[in-house]
Parts: sequence; structure tokens; C-alpha cells
Amino acid sequence: MRSRARKFLLQSRYAARLNGATVSGNLDDLGFSGLFDHETRTWIRSIAEASVRNSSEISLQIEAALSNWSLDRLSIVTRLLLEQAVAEAMYVGTPAPVVIRESVRMAEEFDQPGAGAFVNGVLHRVLVKDGGRALRLRIVSDIHGNLPALEQVLAHPAGAGCDRTMCLGDITGYGPWPCQCIALVRESCDGVVAGNHDLGCAGLLPHSSFNVWGAAALEWTARQLSDTETRWLGGLPLTLLAQGIGFCHAHPVAPGSWEYIMGAVSALEVLLKTRGETWFYGHTHRPCAWGPRGVRTTRSPIDLRKHPLVNCGSVGQPRDGDPRAAFMLVDTEAQTVESVRVSYPVEATVSEIKRRGLPPFLAERLLTGR
Repeated sequence: MRSRARKFLLQSRYAARLNGATVSGNLDDLGFSGLFDHETRTWIRSIAEASVRNSSEISLQIEAALSNWSLDRLSIVTRLLLEQAVAEAMYVGTPAPVVIRESVRMAEEFDQPGAGAFVNGVLHRVLVKDGGRALRLRIVSDIHGNLPALEQVLAHPAGAGCDRTMCLGDITGYGPWPCQCIALVRESCDGVVAGNHDLGCAGLLPHSSFNVWGAAALEWTARQLSDTETRWLGGLPLTLLAQGIGFCHAHPVAPGSWEYIMGAVSALEVLLKTRGETWFYGHTHRPCAWGPRGVRTTRSPIDLRKHPLVNCGSVGQPRDGDPRAAFMLVDTEAQTVESVRVSYPVEATVSEIKRRGLPPFLAERLLTGR
């Protein structure tokens, strides 16, 4: 299914380049919605979004890997194929060997003779070197429309120099600045997965599945969003993989179930089914990490070799008794995670929640981190 989807996206991007249309519009014009299931469609859109959002960086990466060539000398198909492959591997998180293999096949099918070997060489120089390089990742989750908290997290000096920023969803819901938070996440984050509140705002989850305060906030938030913002939220993937690390909002094994990993039993179930894998998630708003036999720790730094299932806490609505915004810093070489807390002007968010007519409880709980 994904091989066919990659070909479809390449053909759509080629048609868009020729006729000056947007890729999103071309996908719809070519019958996109009737050809693939929801999960595959969101995955395709995530690659298309990443290729547009990171186009300058992608072009620089490709040009640096070209030997005695420049981008303007490449055929349209080769350039589009390279851009799509780099976007998928670097920003969506598909393992580099898979991306390279699939891209070579497409080059041999759609491009000129010899293109497969050329694409193989360029992608190895771009992706394999990065795939083996140690990275520092900043991970944020559960922003919930709290713009002052998000701004303070992104400005915190501990995150300076990070190679990637990943967002684990729930950008919206509860808080008074959903549109501003969406814009800042799209500008600042290299990978984003969907949270249940995001899909609720996009009309893809019934409001009846949320508590009374969440449902009220969703109805208010949905009225604030533009069509473009709503489509973007609805097109986010449920999971991402980067540097061999998995990212989801709620549950690595069943990401669309929106189940909570709250105790040793649920954590151990996930650990047994993801044995040998490292996963970061949010949803509970309580930072911690789980290890073998369901052992939980909140101590920082976290050793991923001992505790490979990590909850990143919440930027915008902490519930662990600490009202400060939370985020995580990951060192993929040392296999360690640092839990960081950041003060922000809570009173500004409390005041804006009340001014906007959102449920007062959503303001009051920010003061205690409950």
C-alpha cells in the first residue's frame, strides 16, 4: 500500500509542478480520498507537508550531496524524488534503508536510464550519514492552546542547539490560543503527531468522547480555526519514527484507541509488545518513564536502556502537581533523557481563558498543576 502511495504522491507533485497547482489540491483532483485508507492518506499528507515546510533545508542537504552537479541540472522527476525521499526519512521518520530502496525503484520506473544508481548514491550521502549521527531531540507534548507556555519552552536555553523538535500532539483544546500555537508548532517542529483533541477539533472524533470541560473547549476551539488549520490537524499522522525512536500521543501499540498508560499494568503491556523499541508519548500530562516489570521513575536524567517508554508531560496543562511547563531533551548517543521544567506567566493564560468564556475549571487547574 505504501509503495503505491509513494508513487501516487510523486505523480501528484510532478503534475503540480507542471501546472502550478498546490500538491494538496492535486491530491484531491486525482481521486486521492477514494484510493487510500485514512491512515495512508494522513501519512502521504505528512510527507507532502514536510517537503514544503522544510524545502530550503532539504534543498541544501541534496545540493551538498551532489558531486559536480547543481539542483537546476537535475530532471524534474529526479529532483522531486530526492526531495520526497529526504522529507520522508528526515521529517516523517521512515527508516533510511526503506526510503532509499523505494526511491531507487521509482527512479528506475519513472526516470531516465541510470537514474536509480544516481538516486541511490545521493540518498546514501544525505540519509545514511544522518542516520548514524548522534542527535539531540527536543520533545514537546500537550500544548493545549497555551501560547505563553509554549513560547517559554521553545526559548529555554536547555533546548538551544537541538537538531530536531518533535511534537506529540494535542496542540489544541482547553486553552485560549489554538491558532497561534498551531502556527508556532508548524514553524518550530520537525515532526508532529495527532492528539485526540486535535482530531476532535478537526471533526474526526466525536465530542461525546471527551469530558464536559474538554467537549466545551473543543466546540469553542473548532470555531476559531480556519479551514487550512482544520485540514492540517486532520492530516497529522498517529505515529512517527525517527532515529529508531517511536513517537505517538497516547499509546504505541494502539495509537488510535486513545487509551491511557497510567499504571504498571498498562505500561508493562506496551513494553512487552514493543520489546527492544524506545517510545515517547504524552496524553496523561504526567512526565515519567517505565522500565521492565512496569517499574516507574520520575528521576532525571532517564536512561533509555533501562526505561524505554517515556511520557513527556505537558507544556500547557501539567497534572503532576507542578504548574511549570514540561518538555524533554534526548541525547541519542548517550541514550539519556533530561526532563526540563520551565516557569511561564500562568496568570496570563488563566486570565485569557476566563476572558474567552471557556470553563473556569480549565483556568483554575493551571495554578496548581492538577
